Amino acid sequence: MILPDDDSGAGRVSARAEHDDDATYAAQVSFDFDAWRAAVESRDVDAWLAFFADGASWVEYRPGNPPSAPRVLAGKGAIRAWLEEIKPTPAELRITHELVGERRIAYRLTVTFAGGGRRIVEHVIADLDERGAIVSQVDVEIWDNED
Repeated sequence: MILPDDDSGAGRVSARAEHDDDATYAAQVSFDFDAWRAAVESRDVDAWLAFFADGASWVEYRPGNPPSAPRVLAGKGAIRAWLEEIKPTPAELRITHELVGERRIAYRLTVTFAGGGRRIVEHVIADLDERGAIVSQVDVEIWDNED
């Protein structure tokens, strides 16, 4: 369920989690997708990293990292190092096609590089914990060929 923050219709995720005994509790899980988009698209490392749980994992399937050997970032330290590495890359990041579920978000991320427009298109699914922090993120990427 998306709860609007204002009249724009954009908002944050609200979710109910289920316990093992199937009893549903009323605690709301909140994820501010607009703030997520802003952090990612601007490559604000601190704001981006704040969305991840301490023990989060980020798995990427991409050229050179097939399903048998994906790239895996384990924990906030590894995730921060990756975000710091990509931050200076001359490229535009754009999130579209977002879907927001009770404990999951999904979207398309298009990376367009300066000087020729080579692109990477990623489809991302991220699972949220009971606090709304990302505990796992999986990206499947397709890349334009480098000339």
